[in-house]
Amino acid sequence: MSFEWPKAMATLTDVLGEAVTERWITPLKLASVSEQALVLEAPNQFFRDWVLTHYRAHLEQLAGGRQLQVIASEEPPRQEPPPKGLP
Repeated sequence: MSFEWPKAMATLTDVLGEAVTERWITPLKLASVSEQALVLEAPNQFFRDWVLTHYRAHLEQLAGGRQLQVIASEEPPRQEPPPKGLP
């Protein structure tokens, strides 16, 4: 069974609306797909948790019987410039 992420996103847009899809679905990346699992990558842990809490049922339906996994990508630590006057 094939899986097309752009087609799935279009379906979600029809169901959830464009604003929700742009905010919460578009940032997800298709990490991998097999006959057994669909793995999506979220930008961070908070995003992952929010998507799973609010949109898990929609994503599972689109997974077509595959196990749904949403993983959080590791964000590189932000480099803040030192305060002025400090080395």
